[in-house]
Amino acid sequence: MRRLNVFSAAAVFCVAGSGALAQLNDINSVRLFEREFNDNPGTTLLTVSNFPTIISFTESGYNGDGFANRHVARFSADGGATSRLIQNSDSFYIRTEVTMNSTASAPRKEAGILLDTLGGQGQFIVNSDAHEIVAFGGPLPFFAFPATYDLGETIVLEMVYNANGNSLADPATIEYRANGVSSGAIAFSNLEFGIIDGSTAGLYTQFPTAGVGQTNSTVFGNIVVIPAPGALALGLLGIAAAGRRRR
Repeated sequence: MRRLNVFSAAAVFCVAGSGALAQLNDINSVRLFEREFNDNPGTTLLTVSNFPTIISFTESGYNGDGFANRHVARFSADGGATSRLIQNSDSFYIRTEVTMNSTASAPRKEAGILLDTLGGQGQFIVNSDAHEIVAFGGPLPFFAFPATYDLGETIVLEMVYNANGNSLADPATIEYRANGVSSGAIAFSNLEFGIIDGSTAGLYTQFPTAGVGQTNSTVFGNIVVIPAPGALALGLLGIAAAGRRRR
């Protein structure tokens, strides 16, 4: 199996003093949605929420009823009271280190970045049964990395959304990165040519309730949600141009 080497250095972007230069620079917490799927409500669920350092879900006590239990942490700008809405024009960068553990790889367990839109759910995830690192669903362009993922490994997932002209000639692009390996910028082909207004973003994990006797856990560490670097650069260029005009 081909693997991606873990990218150990934390991604660092200078956002100090960015103010209103760009979008999505106000994320300060997450809003937890425990048991968003709750096919097996009798399980024991332990949650740690300490954004941006760590968010974790540990669950046990499955009895085989239903399909799966899903737990979500959506990004918030008001201390977790509400989920932060994302617009088509909001360029953003999301990063997290994901580690899944379980007493068995089957049935399928998955975790990663979740984008909720009116056009469906987009997911950039790792999973335990097919050992995939893959993005798909909703408005997200599909991409699968050739490397594989196994339980217990830590992988750095990054998503970069660059809003453009919202047109066929200039669509928005998405870039997926796994342990520093990039998909390259992929253009959107949906009617909005990018993210759908009113979307939300966050982190999620899903454990199948058929895993009787299993204990499953997912840890999201070192979480970063900021404006995409391209948006910051455009904002700085705009300020510089305005300064020249004033002079």
